[in-house]
Amino acid sequence: MSDIIAKAHFYALGEKLLKAEIARTEGPMNTISFNCDFPAVSKARPRLGRSGRTYTPKATSDFERAVAWQAKAAMANQPPMTTPCRVEIYALFTPPKSWPKWKQAAALGKPYNDQRDVDNQIKAICDAMNEVVYIDDRKIAHVAMERYYGRMDTFRVTVFPLDGVPQTKAEVT
Repeated sequence: MSDIIAKAHFYALGEKLLKAEIARTEGPMNTISFNCDFPAVSKARPRLGRSGRTYTPKATSDFERAVAWQAKAAMANQPPMTTPCRVEIYALFTPPKSWPKWKQAAALGKPYNDQRDVDNQIKAICDAMNEVVYIDDRKIAHVAMERYYGRMDTFRVTVFPLDGVPQTKAEVT
């Protein structure tokens, strides 16, 4: 019961902070949102090649390249964000084909908690948006990912710019 109360409080706090940021910005927020119609992949560890150099595995680099391409299309030639931002990811994964049909149908809409680590999936998606949506993933102030079973493998990424600390006295209003 206390977990539910804690989650509700955390969610309400996040919404309150987001609304405060929206109220402080002038005009509509420059929110970036895009869909990827392929499954979210976990960031794999760097590998050591025969020459002694490290490299990123092909599956990870291909995934990051595909996400970056979708992000570039959503940015529509805008420069990357230099302010702090909030990243929200909503992902759907198909139930395993090895499951019986009744179990696949019952799983739809239920939380996804398979073998893939959520933090590695977030890392792969956020790294893909480096220098495309924001100048560096250090600018991410808040990140959230929801994962559920669905009829197809897809995920939606939404990035909200937030007001940062003013760099000059003139920026303080």
